[in-house]
Amino acid sequence: MLPAVGRPRYVRVNTLLSSIEDVIEIFQAEGWQLDVTPDSYQAFLQSVSNLSEDHFLQDLHMKELLIFPKRTEFFYHHLYQNGSILLQNKVRDSVDWEINQSVLMRKSSLLPVHLLDPCPNSVVLDMCAAPGMKTTHIAAKMKNKGTIYAVEKNPSRYETLCELVEKSGASFVKTIRNDVLMVDSSNCPNVEYILLDPTCSGSGIVDRVSMYPEEKCSLERLQGLASFQVILLEHALSKFPNVKRLVYSTCSLNVEENEEVVEKALSYTKANPSNPQFRLASNLLKGSWVSRGSTHYQHGAHTLYARPETDLTNGFFIAVFDRIEDNPQKYENKILKHTNKVDLEMTKWSVGGLGRLMCNSTFWLSKESYKKLAHS
Repeated sequence: MLPAVGRPRYVRVNTLLSSIEDVIEIFQAEGWQLDVTPDSYQAFLQSVSNLSEDHFLQDLHMKELLIFPKRTEFFYHHLYQNGSILLQNKVRDSVDWEINQSVLMRKSSLLPVHLLDPCPNSVVLDMCAAPGMKTTHIAAKMKNKGTIYAVEKNPSRYETLCELVEKSGASFVKTIRNDVLMVDSSNCPNVEYILLDPTCSGSGIVDRVSMYPEEKCSLERLQGLASFQVILLEHALSKFPNVKRLVYSTCSLNVEENEEVVEKALSYTKANPSNPQFRLASNLLKGSWVSRGSTHYQHGAHTLYARPETDLTNGFFIAVFDRIEDNPQKYENKILKHTNKVDLEMTKWSVGGLGRLMCNSTFWLSKESYKKLAHS
């Protein structure tokens, strides 16, 4: 029996290497008892809150997600060691930190991929891919059939991404070390689905807030983050003419990074009718989710939050953009063509001024992207 070591632990079965049924059988053979997953969300949350020491259950929304009692350790379990189950620490993206601390994936970080829902043989772009947990989840959803472009600019985070992709068995992922603002349909063609989970304040990450109270987000930093998030979202909505669905997500509870970014991006698309047009998907997780965006914003009710106090996971925000059917007009000639050079000259955007996007860290942008943000 694994030792129980606060909140429920979420483990994703890597269906690229093992089946959900096989993993459940292994845990049952070790003495774990699988509880019945209730049909209603409130009853489900109650079951999660009341998990006893030797019981686990499947998630209500994602069957590949298993839920265990407080702080159960998995690092030395053979299923983790062989890649059959995947764990993640959302507080730090370093592989060493993740392995040494063995902190598990939060359910909220899986919901964006669940709502993106790409089918096999699709073409998907993961715009801010490191450390790769969402990239590998997408690969599992697509059953290793199709194409995933996984983009990361920071060299060390790019290495982390490549390591996790290899370990997971995601054989059809094309990793790209580049500034994502230099990526468009010329070097990532035929993209149908986009996941954008950009750098954010992390205000929804419970462990980070409690462990690093000095990292409280200043107004200056928040404005810098939001400005760059808008630029990224506008880029995603305008530079990929075949996109059908885009999911924008953050691990933030700040409206400046969430509802306000969504409103600005939708206004941008409407003001540029030659670009693809989008609407927000409604009724996300209808009947089985409580927390929604603020009705003070035009489209707030169509967005979704995960809140630690109600959903038993880290705080998260999700907006799903669906393409509005348009005429067969080609957008390709309106998209700037960029060469797909991986080793672009980079400007290291250090902490300070507009660059204070992350506390105690650095953010990498090409000179072109820096100019875009500086003039936004």
